[in-house]
Amino acid sequence: MSERLYCCTKFINSDHIADVGTDHAKLPIWLVLNSKIKSAIASDINVCSVEKARRNIKKYNLENSIEPLLSDGFENIDEDKVDEVVISGLGGNTISEILGKCSWKNKKSKRFILQPCTHHYNLRKFLVNNGYKILKEEALIENNKAYSVFLTIFEEINEKYDDLYFFLGEVLNSSNNFYSKYYLEYQIKEIKKKINGCRVKSNIKNLIFYENILRKLENKRMII
Repeated sequence: MSERLYCCTKFINSDHIADVGTDHAKLPIWLVLNSKIKSAIASDINVCSVEKARRNIKKYNLENSIEPLLSDGFENIDEDKVDEVVISGLGGNTISEILGKCSWKNKKSKRFILQPCTHHYNLRKFLVNNGYKILKEEALIENNKAYSVFLTIFEEINEKYDDLYFFLGEVLNSSNNFYSKYYLEYQIKEIKKKINGCRVKSNIKNLIFYENILRKLENKRMII
């Protein structure tokens, strides 16, 4: 598995999961083969991906443990079969849209393990604005790019966060200090790119916003 998928496995803490946007079903197959879970739904919106998942599941004789399912997000997933949901490898905006359409997204008994490839900021903001609490994050590095995995649950909270939180979340509390620092440095580099873009486009409002975030990120660098 990729580093991103492997990091997701560290958050699994139940017997029954759904892997939304499964593509190849590598994650649920690995989890069942390593006795981490008892059953899984491997869902995807793409027919070809579901067939790919079905072939891989059959290859490992796991038809009784993993159900390949054609589904647009949570649309065809039976919530009674699932305690935890993994959504990995999609953009933060797409994950927000998928979660937003879930009819049982506000069940406090469900845990969501989310691994955005882009727009981490937007996903964190969506979660906080919709009553979710990010319990834990783990930073990781894959192909010289920084990612993180979120563990989140619905708690019907209404906390206020500084914009800096949406860039870093709980990453600095990650168990791997090296990856945490790498993630911070990666965010600083990305913010500097945005600042340069704002200067080119003379976007003063966004320029002021990102320059403020950059100062806060650089202050974090000094204390960790």
